[in-house]
Formats: sequence, C-alpha cells, structure tokens
Amino acid sequence: MQKYRLSSLLPTFLLQFFFISFFILVAGCAGSKDMGGTSFVIGQVQMVSNEPFAKLALINEASLYLLDCNEDVYKMLYNSQGKSAKIYYSSMYKNDEGLKVLKTINAEILTGPESN
Repeated sequence: MQKYRLSSLLPTFLLQFFFISFFILVAGCAGSKDMGGTSFVIGQVQMVSNEPFAKLALINEASLYLLDCNEDVYKMLYNSQGKSAKIYYSSMYKNDEGLKVLKTINAEILTGPESN
C-alpha cells in the first residue's frame, strides 16, 4: 500500500480549490434566469447622471446597469427609485461610455425578504 505525503497532495488541493472558487465567483456575478428562461438581474433602482441627461439604472453588488425600457416600465421604475427590483431583459450591450445597458422587457418591484 502506497503512502501519500500531505506535502505532495497540498498543491493539487490548492489548485482545485482555486478553480472551483473562480467558477463560483464568475457564475455568481452573471445574470440569472427564471423558470421560463428569461434573464433577470436584481438590484436597487436609481437615477444616474445629471439632468437633462439623467438615466434609470439598476445597482447591485456586482455592477451598475443602465436600463433601456419602454415608457410604461420607465414610469413604474422612475416612481420606484430607491426600491429593489427584478429587471427582466432580452439582451445586454455596452454603450459608447463602456457601461452595461439592459434591453429591459419587464420589471417587478420587490417587497419582503428578497428585496434586500
């Protein structure tokens, strides 16, 4: 029976731990999908920039997203500034300044424990 030294197993363990941690970090920062396969991001609704160039944005621990949405969704989110929201989007792109923009389909204002 062959004996293994702890010193020979440690580099392999650390390498595996690094790759697993990296994968979890990358997967956690990406947007999520609901049961229907629609992508969404959860965060706090804010206005960014100064008038007359102010824009709606969603802010969470991972990023800031500008919101490109229709008039009805815009009004709902504009009136919900400072609240947590779940933003459903069809695509994400970067604008001329390099900021992420979500092509918003719909939004849901969150209440209760999921709003934190």
